[in-house]
Amino acid sequence: MFLDSFNQQQLRARISSNDLSFRVDEVKKLVKKSFFPSPDSEQTTEEEYNFEVYSHFKAYNDILIEQNVVFPPFYAEFERGIGKRIVESILPTQPLSTSLKQITDQLDDAFQAVERIGAFFVVNGFIRSWERSVPSEDDIEDFTQPYIAPAGDNFSVTPDLQFTIALEGDVTLKSQLLLQELGCRLYPSFAIWGLQRGLLACFSSSDQINKQGSVSVNIDDYYMDTSYNSNPDLFEVRQILLNVVLQLN
Repeated sequence: MFLDSFNQQQLRARISSNDLSFRVDEVKKLVKKSFFPSPDSEQTTEEEYNFEVYSHFKAYNDILIEQNVVFPPFYAEFERGIGKRIVESILPTQPLSTSLKQITDQLDDAFQAVERIGAFFVVNGFIRSWERSVPSEDDIEDFTQPYIAPAGDNFSVTPDLQFTIALEGDVTLKSQLLLQELGCRLYPSFAIWGLQRGLLACFSSSDQINKQGSVSVNIDDYYMDTSYNSNPDLFEVRQILLNVVLQLN
């Protein structure tokens, strides 16, 4: 996916799969001792995966910097492609209904999609567990039945719906932290990318949306220490908290 996204943005400096493999191998040689100090120690599957992910994403970032890639359009294409692949492996492809669904039904579909995506990541060992917060009935009503200002009224409300998803035991957590400490803008956010695409797909054929606008999905990640230690020196990231905002535009 990186090659497709990169080559679409950099037509004058295309990279082959062999070039990319070489760059990844070079990173592995440099950082392997940091991940596995003792050559005799036995690594777990999770540790090996985290090492592979870090090596790939470090190489990706190095290439992006060297080639002066404009990051926003590259990232949009990269996120879309990765998310699409994740969703296609989890959610069945269904033909569009001849009668468009109401936004309340689409919201139910969205919550079900979150459940299935979360279960997929747990079953396949990407995370240990996850938990979604439940929006109140009032918040859901405000989102699904928003106030629509009449013509000429300067007062308007942009309805949104927020909820959180707590991820425990993400196997790429160390890679995420290391890459961000190095100032890298691209780091492994597979849960975000899958949820972004999955949620957007659920609102693609809402009758209410077609009449009033569209739904955007924004997801921010926060690194949490669930021990809630008051001493900042003892802070240790144990959980990734995703804040999801659905906004009717």
